[in-house]
Amino acid sequence: MHDNSAYGKNKDSIIYWEGNRNRVDDLYPSEKYFFLPVIKKSLSVLDVGCAAGGFKDIVHEINPSTSYTGIDVSDNLIKSAIKRHLEASFCSYDGVTFPDKLGLYDLAYSFGVLHHVYDWYGIVKQMLSFSKKHVLFDLRLTSENTINDITKSYQKICFNGEWDGKTIISYNINNIGEVIQKLMLITDKEDRIDVFGYLSPPTKLAVTTQEIVTMASIYIEKESSSPGFYCNIKY
Repeated sequence: MHDNSAYGKNKDSIIYWEGNRNRVDDLYPSEKYFFLPVIKKSLSVLDVGCAAGGFKDIVHEINPSTSYTGIDVSDNLIKSAIKRHLEASFCSYDGVTFPDKLGLYDLAYSFGVLHHVYDWYGIVKQMLSFSKKHVLFDLRLTSENTINDITKSYQKICFNGEWDGKTIISYNINNIGEVIQKLMLITDKEDRIDVFGYLSPPTKLAVTTQEIVTMASIYIEKESSSPGFYCNIKY
């Protein structure tokens, strides 16, 4: 059963996102690798899948001068973000098409979202459209076949420590070659694509056929001085 109803509606969900993922120390190594240096040189950012806006505090911990905008599919989490971060901008969207009122940002990024989204490619394509220079996101990668089927790979959703036995979200694992091929179609020859990652067991909440995945961040620099594709995966 695919049931996303807990996200942003269940009280435990809101409490969780208000209290977690709001410090640099909360970031995974794969997230820090590109995010820390890019934020230092970004004056404006768009956070796709911002939840309750915790990354606003992370961004300002790194660079207090950066203007922060967040979008999310949950109206309740956006309401929480607005109350907690008066100096930032937030809006909800349908999870498919970015709001027209968004501007252009030095960096468009998304963490912890796209491996739960079947059309990650469509989201990244829009991130490129709303970015002046930098795009950054994470995926779960494999050298084996892509797993994009919730009956074969899913993540249990539990915010209070106990799973209700039914609430799940897709846990997609993409073939790295397919990912690179798709990115080549939506980037220009002047762009640079960097992949950084390391092998790890999936989250303990995941139920999947893969015992090991590559926890990867993918960074795109538009009109780079050193265009091309670069891969740094630790084995």
